[in-house]
Amino acid sequence: MKFTFFFFFLCIGISYAGSGFSQNNRISLQIKNKPLKEIFSIIESQSDFIFFYSDNVIDVNKKVSISANNEAIGDVLDKVFTSTNSTYVISGKQIYVSHKTKESNKKHTEQPLLEVQKQQDIPISGIIKDVNDEPLIGVSISVKGTPGKGTITDVNGNFSLEVPENTTIVISYIGHITQEIKVGTQRSFRITLLEDPVMMDEVVVIAYGEQKRSAFTGSASVVTAEAISRRPVTSVMSAIEGAGVGVQVQNTSGAPDATPEFRIRGASSINASKDPLIIVDGAAYESGWNNINPNDVESITVLKDAASTAIYGARGGNGVILITTKRATKQEKIAVTFDAKFAISQVRKSDLYDVIENPGEFYEQHYRALYNYFQDIYGYNAYQANQASNALWTKNSDEGGLGYLVYTVPEGQQLVGYNGKLNPNATLGRVATGTDGGSYLLYPDNWTDETYKTGFRQDYNLSIRGGTDKMSLLASVGYTDVEGITSTSGYERYTGRLKGDFRARTWLKFSGNIDASKSKTDSDPDYENNSNNLFSNVNMMAPIYPVYIRDANGNIAYDDNGKVYDYGDGTYNDGVARPIRTGSNRLQEVQLQTRRTEATKVGAQGAIDITFIPELTGTVNVTYADNERRYKSTGQPFYGTSNPGGSVSVYSYKTETVNLQQLLNFNKSFGAHNVKATVLHESYKYNYYYLYGNKTNMFSYFENQELDGAITMNNMRSYNTGYQSEGFGGRVLYDYKGIYNFDASFRRDASSRFHPDHRWGSFFSFGGAYLISKEKFFDVKWVDELKIKLSYGQNGNDQIGNHRYVDTYDIANLNGDIALTFKNKGNESITWETRSAINAGVEFELFKGRLSGGIEYYNNKTTDMLAQVSVPTSLGYSAYWANVGDMRNAGVELELRGDIIRQKDFRFSLNFNGAMNKATVLKLAAERTGQTLYNGNGDVVGKGYSSGSYFYGEGVEYKTWYLKKFAGINESGQAMWYVRNDDTGEISTTTTYSSGSYFDCGSSQPKLIGGFGGSFGWKSLELSFTFAYRLGGYAYDSGYASLMTTPYSGRTGYNFHKDIYNSWTAENPSDTYARWQYGDRYFTSASDRWLTKADYLNLQNITLSYIIPKNIVTKMGIEGLMVSAGVDDLLFLSKRKGFIPNRDFDGDLDMGYYPNTRRFLLNLKFDF
Repeated sequence: MKFTFFFFFLCIGISYAGSGFSQNNRISLQIKNKPLKEIFSIIESQSDFIFFYSDNVIDVNKKVSISANNEAIGDVLDKVFTSTNSTYVISGKQIYVSHKTKESNKKHTEQPLLEVQKQQDIPISGIIKDVNDEPLIGVSISVKGTPGKGTITDVNGNFSLEVPENTTIVISYIGHITQEIKVGTQRSFRITLLEDPVMMDEVVVIAYGEQKRSAFTGSASVVTAEAISRRPVTSVMSAIEGAGVGVQVQNTSGAPDATPEFRIRGASSINASKDPLIIVDGAAYESGWNNINPNDVESITVLKDAASTAIYGARGGNGVILITTKRATKQEKIAVTFDAKFAISQVRKSDLYDVIENPGEFYEQHYRALYNYFQDIYGYNAYQANQASNALWTKNSDEGGLGYLVYTVPEGQQLVGYNGKLNPNATLGRVATGTDGGSYLLYPDNWTDETYKTGFRQDYNLSIRGGTDKMSLLASVGYTDVEGITSTSGYERYTGRLKGDFRARTWLKFSGNIDASKSKTDSDPDYENNSNNLFSNVNMMAPIYPVYIRDANGNIAYDDNGKVYDYGDGTYNDGVARPIRTGSNRLQEVQLQTRRTEATKVGAQGAIDITFIPELTGTVNVTYADNERRYKSTGQPFYGTSNPGGSVSVYSYKTETVNLQQLLNFNKSFGAHNVKATVLHESYKYNYYYLYGNKTNMFSYFENQELDGAITMNNMRSYNTGYQSEGFGGRVLYDYKGIYNFDASFRRDASSRFHPDHRWGSFFSFGGAYLISKEKFFDVKWVDELKIKLSYGQNGNDQIGNHRYVDTYDIANLNGDIALTFKNKGNESITWETRSAINAGVEFELFKGRLSGGIEYYNNKTTDMLAQVSVPTSLGYSAYWANVGDMRNAGVELELRGDIIRQKDFRFSLNFNGAMNKATVLKLAAERTGQTLYNGNGDVVGKGYSSGSYFYGEGVEYKTWYLKKFAGINESGQAMWYVRNDDTGEISTTTTYSSGSYFDCGSSQPKLIGGFGGSFGWKSLELSFTFAYRLGGYAYDSGYASLMTTPYSGRTGYNFHKDIYNSWTAENPSDTYARWQYGDRYFTSASDRWLTKADYLNLQNITLSYIIPKNIVTKMGIEGLMVSAGVDDLLFLSKRKGFIPNRDFDGDLDMGYYPNTRRFLLNLKFDF
């Protein structure tokens, strides 16, 4: 089945063949007395052709009149140039215009272009290529100071020209830096042109279309295909972190199938979803990012302001991420690209806490806690405290013991001496008696080393593309196989895509896009963050406990299931259980249990484009997606806390989406006035189907892991839900000479999530951009481009959940009869949250493109924010949802790009971006303002309510930490907390944790996020690197707090962080860590002591790539070959190891995460 899927797409792609471009594209023109430059633009708007010319070679202002009705492009161009001194050459979809010569009149198809003027001068010739050693077609070569004397390169990049002696030739090409070369005695030239960012007025993908960057009034960040392909990632969205300005990324897991989550310009709501709208190839996408092959993606555009997103209406309030997949272009021949990526993965050490790893050191620290306890609580002297502490090693946790003693100590001696150090005569390993009477060696294992291994990843992608003037087609297939860094985690995926365009008539074009993916994920049971999963176990397990059972000689024991693992139940340890995770060994359990997810996604998109008149086109676009996932997990019946007879759970869900769009597009130029307008209707339908079952008592655990293989039914349920939206909208784009740019949009939307009386809403935007650098009066030589922009708009957020406006009930079993129980109170008046947004910015390019960037300010206000309103419980419910809150989100973004060095053989560039954001709650329901928040000085910060460890209050920053405030360590080594006197407002301290007051302890949100990077290039060799960073805000490191917790009754055997060495002593009176004493469970209770500055710096990727020279690869029978090697996540710096702030948007961190990996990469890319 796997190979059938793969070769289906492969055979379709290979069987398609295309010929060269035809000149039969039909053009209609009625033009009277207009300059050539304007005629070129009109022809480009009616076709896929692009004109290339130099103002130094031809007179683009010469006015021409022409009448053509549905004529071939060649015939039209003949008419255009009849009365001029210019001629043309068609190469593919490119038209090169040059000065007319006798030879140039002979043929207008692809041919080497000879010099366009002949004089009795010195003959020169050469070849012109780009930085990738590819020939450039249509490059202008002119003689400086001699208008009309020049030529252009042919299809192979070659040129020849006769020039006067000691002259200077000017080499110019659109999108590249112009060069001037002095002609001396040299007659042959090999010239490399560098790209000029100033001239490359790239196109930005926007809602329902494209727009030139220079005319764009909104705010957007773009991630290119090059940036995406540099790293072997499972999720295409992983490329956004650090590259998308103002985009905060959350990586909750390093598992092979992990996908990041995003927030664009911070949080805009307390309770509604903050997820952005995802659009793939113009249609809303809810099928999972892992179903998209990163190699298929051309670009990712993040739309951030209302001017960009208002046309999406009720779904665009949290920003929009546009993913555009690659498509074939009209090429001369079929092009084939094969890409192979390989990676070796290892656990990223910075994700692991710096815990005690030596068994002897752990016993010493446990002894120290007991010793201090006996002296402080019981008043023991040194001898008594030493004896009492050493007597507890093999006792259970309630008595302060560890259960296990893994050292053999000579008769009459203690494991730990009076000096607190391990007895030098103690030897590691001790023989204990099992409940079966046998002898077993207790020997500790390194749980970290046993848990993590080296993983291997391989990615293969093949794409075939080609086209003619009427048809283009791209076929791609991909295969990804990822071995995780744990023995039971892995991911396998197959993808395929078929995308094409067919122009049936000059006025009719069909487009299609079919994609499919099939994946299988094996994950560690309970791998989601919780206190009892594998990762929490390995972090917390003290280094004295064995992983395996060993016989008296130290050999690992085996049974029918392989190695025998120690479950800590006392079976092999004199009947004494391990106090931590008693009866459990997650290392074996995850190997015996199953957690597999199989997913299949199929999508299809079809579009019809009709050209009614050259200025008016219509498009109908239909997109369908079917996404199915089946999950199965089993619980082993053999060991420890196993399920009786084993258990099996199966659930599956299916989503179906249908997106229908109808658009009318108008594009017309009136002299220097350019107008584009779009009118649209869109409908969207989403259905979700769910089925779950659980059984126990399996007949044969390994042979039939399905529901039918077990007999006891515990749970069975299914349901379906859905959502629909419909909208009408429009947009107008206008510019005058490209200097003054204006746009406006409107959308009228309806959402099924609201009551019919409140279902419809209206959203709008308008914006302007002023390209002051194009003004004639603006004569600042070092400023290439300067743009000022401003926009305002409104859009909505309907991601509030389904059925909020109706009362909902649960069905209950009442003695065999059906009964209804009240679940949630509905509110018919509920509607969507509305975001009003202002965006202002300046964009610039300076010093001939050496420095470019922009700065933007935004101020967003969310009104009608969703919140719960409390009511008396006598009504039968305690609260209902209503639109009662407001929130403001404001910030500044900065982006800089610098081409430090741009020479023929050497290039050096840097880039930087940063975004500052602050979200503040402005208004809450009156019922939710009963609590008062105070700062550390006792002053009022605001009124609101607390939820968990956060406070939400009017005038208070979003998700402010609400905790007891740590006041340091007193002279006796005890922790203190601050107390506020409610009557006087005075602040004092207490050593009683429960008496401490709650305060404003700072924000969980970052102050500054961003990224920076650069590249060094020398000829075909390039070194690139990318960083991501965060500054400001606090995260609660509960994992660190757990590791800093002293042992107490019922909680022993947990490992310690090495920072306990800095605990308070009389000789070293620390103000940070309390005295290390058994039974002190309050030092690590929730307080701001465990808040940590959430700054981090991550070296995401460093890559060295080399493009093999053309003259070498052609001998190998291929067109191109690039080889690259690199490292992902080479460096991660934060306050401490194990503290990874980007795991949670709101700073609530634990230790139960699948750690991130460091990957060593190799990439081979072949072009055929």
